[in-house]
Amino acid sequence: MIDAHHAGSEQQEAGEPNRKSAERDTFVFAHAAEQTLEARRAELNRLLADEWEYTLRTSPELASIIGDKRYNDKLSDFSQAAIDADLRQTRVFLQKFQAIDTAGFTEQEQLNRDLMVLDLRERFEAAKFKEWEMPVTQFGGLHIDTPQFVTSLSFSTVKDYEDYIARLKQLPRAFDETMSCELTRLFDKRYAAIPLASHTGLDATVGETAHVYSAHLPRASRDGLLVEFQTGGFGHAAI
Repeated sequence: MIDAHHAGSEQQEAGEPNRKSAERDTFVFAHAAEQTLEARRAELNRLLADEWEYTLRTSPELASIIGDKRYNDKLSDFSQAAIDADLRQTRVFLQKFQAIDTAGFTEQEQLNRDLMVLDLRERFEAAKFKEWEMPVTQFGGLHIDTPQFVTSLSFSTVKDYEDYIARLKQLPRAFDETMSCELTRLFDKRYAAIPLASHTGLDATVGETAHVYSAHLPRASRDGLLVEFQTGGFGHAAI
């Protein structure tokens, strides 16, 4: 007959490896989960830093205003190509922030991620209104921002002045890009909905403006715009 105490000891010894294995697996899984949480936190912080650096790089005026002088000799790119590139990058950032799982994050970390998603989504969805096609208004634009900009800068070294001069030399390019966006709006097909009776006066006003603006565009584009006025008027522009 097998001793009951001896049998119990054998069962306890047999179960010991299983218990230790389960404990080890639990520790491994918990450690892996912790690593995953830390990796997701690190990814959020990296994305926040990347998005902020991108903002400063593509908005050098903002960088200078807040005291970051790395882009002190640059003006923003107002061209359509730059606008399109910015929209693509906005979408990339949006997708990356949306992909972050915030499970286990602190309330502040979740808020940071949620606010970035909200801001990026609103910017991307607002693109359908093409605000960049109305860059000049009575409230703001290059014509108002440029003379006021200098009051937001600090001038403590010779390089500060040299950087500002370098910026002034870029103004013709910035004005050309701004006027190009304005012309795109003026000749947009969406204005075809204006009653025909209103076209005469509107054509004359916009036509005169376009004649002045067109001098800053490539010859092919300028000729095309003028032909539109001569053959169809503002309401029938094909651009």
